[in-house]
Amino acid sequence: MLVGWDAPLVAAFDQTYTERPIERLLKDRFGPAVSVRGFSGCPHWTISLDVLGRPLPASVHLEHDQRLPLRFPNDHAMGEGVVETHPAVALALLWPEDDDLPVYKPKADVSAAVARANVKRIEDYLKVCAEALFGVPWVDLPKNPTRSRPVRVERDVFAGGVGLDDLLDAQVSYLCVEAMVAQKAVCLGDPSSGYFAVPRTRKAQAWQARFDQAVAEDLRRNPDHAGGR
Repeated sequence: MLVGWDAPLVAAFDQTYTERPIERLLKDRFGPAVSVRGFSGCPHWTISLDVLGRPLPASVHLEHDQRLPLRFPNDHAMGEGVVETHPAVALALLWPEDDDLPVYKPKADVSAAVARANVKRIEDYLKVCAEALFGVPWVDLPKNPTRSRPVRVERDVFAGGVGLDDLLDAQVSYLCVEAMVAQKAVCLGDPSSGYFAVPRTRKAQAWQARFDQAVAEDLRRNPDHAGGR
């Protein structure tokens, strides 16, 4: 079993308790549809710690480590494990270069109807390109899901309180894992300090080059950070 996990799994605690290098690079880079926050501002990392035992400081040594192993794009042995994904970043990196990814999550200035239309727009695009990018075809999101209980929020909410945007994120996260298996993914960032598995696109490779340059510049200024790279 190979699991795509949309939450922080790796952090270089000897360098920072707030923001990983890849988050610092990508913050506010892809328009309002993509939120890249420092890992300390993502409260769901506490769920990762409870369920998967990650992220943990390097100073913590487990005598009997029974956690799912971390996996990365281009692993030689792609066995069971868990890989970090960021669906919105993945979508931004495959979206046409002359256009920002449309906002697909309802928020104060984006109504549920607009977000729903944007999910449909993204889905239509993925139907055309998913197999080339991820190695598997797109599977349509549910069209007429049923609610299990009334929910007082302005969004398309499905059984259990899951919205269309959540289903889109979940399927894109799954597709990033499929892309790894098909050797169509790259590790955006660094396995030791934080990364996202994303489809191998020209934009992804360009951002990886920027990340490598930023890390090299940081090491010149702060040689003590070499251990986190």
